[in-house]
Amino acid sequence: MPRLKQITIEGFRSISEQVVINFPENKPVVLIGENNSGKSNIIRAIELMFGEFHPKYKRLEDYDHYKRDTNNQVIIEASVTGFTARLGRSSEFSCGGFKFHAQKGKENNFNAIQAEDGRENLYVSTNLREELLCIVVNSEQNLNFQLSYSSKYTLLSKVTKAFHDKLTDDKERVEKLKGFFENIKTTFMEVEAFNIFSKNMSSIANTVLSNMTHALAFDFSAYDPSNYFKTLRVHPTEDGETRAYEELGTGQQQILALSFAHAYAKSFLGQGLLFILDEPEAHLHPLAQKWLAKKCLKWRKMVCKSS
Repeated sequence: MPRLKQITIEGFRSISEQVVINFPENKPVVLIGENNSGKSNIIRAIELMFGEFHPKYKRLEDYDHYKRDTNNQVIIEASVTGFTARLGRSSEFSCGGFKFHAQKGKENNFNAIQAEDGRENLYVSTNLREELLCIVVNSEQNLNFQLSYSSKYTLLSKVTKAFHDKLTDDKERVEKLKGFFENIKTTFMEVEAFNIFSKNMSSIANTVLSNMTHALAFDFSAYDPSNYFKTLRVHPTEDGETRAYEELGTGQQQILALSFAHAYAKSFLGQGLLFILDEPEAHLHPLAQKWLAKKCLKWRKMVCKSS
């Protein structure tokens, strides 16, 4: 099982000199310190290395450099174990870690470390990175927000996009689904008021846009072609009846949000998982804290931040 053994951070945000953190196997890790002591920046560094967005293409802001001085280099190294994907032209090396180096005006470097000789390998495949990814859960986030399509970064948006990517591998199933959606649209058009509005909207839009260089038009669709699963909504139910999120207690909402995040990470973020919670003792309802206490010892790695 892929796991993070150690992370070394230097020149990142409030962290000036090199900071080294070791992660024991099969034990939760809790970061404790005063406010503004850099705990969040350690989490951000882990997320930068193992988050869904590839570090090589991550654009750093001025505040990501120590003292907001872009001349200060950002160096983050991670020691890992248990990766199955190989490195080298003949797959002769195993992966022993990753190194990230960023300097203003230059392209980010993100290389794998060959376990056998310690040399850096420039080619980090998607398969290699996906063996160990992390998900950060902000316990303050409202469940209604996380299980909505308010942005592409909500849990529901991420989950359904992952479903969409799996679905589109099967062209026959996609065409079948499009047929179902067209039938749904036909049923909507049977509502006279909607049908009239749709025709008026198209007519007005065509008149306004007809002189544009590229032909544009408006049309209603029963699905989003960039994410077929976006038509799905998640609703809590009680005794078979659908409830609004606002009807749930705070503890129930947080347990659902954490469960949803855990299921997403377990299902789609590779074989290994870094599950990071932001200040659970301050923001989690006692019911959610109890749920977390039962779950945390079963997880390979969990990082909590506490002031």
